[in-house]
Amino acid sequence: MRRIVNFINAFFFSPISARAFGIVRVNWAALVFLFMLLQWKDVIFLYSDAGMFTNAMGDDVVFRGSYRFSLFDYLTTPKEVFALYLVLLTTTFFMLLGIWTRFFTIASVLILFSFHERNLLMLGGYDTVLRTIGYILIFTPNISCFSITRARKQWDHWKESFTLLPTPQMSIWPYRLILWQVIILYFTAGWDKTLGSMWWEGTASASAFHHTHFTRFSIHIMDILGMGSWIFSYGTVLWQLAFILLLIPATLWNRMTRGHYPYLHLKRTLFIIGFIFHVLIWVLLVVGPFSPIMITLYIGTFIQADFDAMRSWFNTKWQGSIAVNFDKASSKQCRYVFLLNLLDWLGRLEYIGVQSEPTVRITLPDGKTASGFGAFKILCRNLPFLWILFPIHLIPVRSKD
Repeated sequence: MRRIVNFINAFFFSPISARAFGIVRVNWAALVFLFMLLQWKDVIFLYSDAGMFTNAMGDDVVFRGSYRFSLFDYLTTPKEVFALYLVLLTTTFFMLLGIWTRFFTIASVLILFSFHERNLLMLGGYDTVLRTIGYILIFTPNISCFSITRARKQWDHWKESFTLLPTPQMSIWPYRLILWQVIILYFTAGWDKTLGSMWWEGTASASAFHHTHFTRFSIHIMDILGMGSWIFSYGTVLWQLAFILLLIPATLWNRMTRGHYPYLHLKRTLFIIGFIFHVLIWVLLVVGPFSPIMITLYIGTFIQADFDAMRSWFNTKWQGSIAVNFDKASSKQCRYVFLLNLLDWLGRLEYIGVQSEPTVRITLPDGKTASGFGAFKILCRNLPFLWILFPIHLIPVRSKD
């Protein structure tokens, strides 16, 4: 009996890094904020009694008749509807920043549910995924990673010890719940495709490429892509059906493959293919926020081993470390180095506190040193969050030997 209890406890409550769900929270809030912001012109028309339908008409024609709750059952006038819309933008913004994280997460999710339940247009599958992610976030323990609240605690700890707090932990059950959602979603999608004829004939992808409502590019480009339709069609079905393999316990999978292809490699392979798949859909087709929402769902399946594997891949050809010399007595330099520490996801920086250092100075593994703008350019190459500033590398600068 004790073994059963220990197994259940380990299966649902083993501690894992809370980093992934912190990223999920930030992405979810950013997506909802952005795409709801783009609807500001249509809010009154879609959600108020002064728009296309009144609530009473919607109950008879459009809305679900049972198991439905929406704040718009009570807020019906244009002013009330727009006020709630502004509240949603506010709560998602604070959720993104991580201020009163739990409160604003719950408020954002519940208000979004109200908007979806009052929506007069047909919701897509990605709307259901968005709601599912939000619902899980409400109950996920410790979603404060990448929040202002967490950053303040980090700063207090840094001032005393010049080190960051350890990565916060959470129970594993939200990870398993998200993984289960992904398995069911993709396997059932793949199974449904096998019941039709277009996927078996290899023409389904070509049909999507030539649908004028979705395509981003000219018919000539889509004709070229359509030549590989059978590859895309069969590949998509096989990839989606392969997700059922993730239901095999990791220990059993590793025995079956004799350790040559570990379970985590299987999971990463499927999700890397999925990432490429959704990026291509985003580039080629107009399908709203479908791809970023699915990629957000993927992030919830990351554990620390996955982050470590990504870091190792980026550091494959990297050797040594960049020494960051700073004056421990200078509050300005301490804040700057603290920010670098937060951004140093690849772990390439080594922090050396010295006395009477006029400015932050870095020393590369080959012995070269740099400071000022030259040091900033070097750091931008080694801090993933600053890669977006790549154009500054075109600006010439001298470095000291």
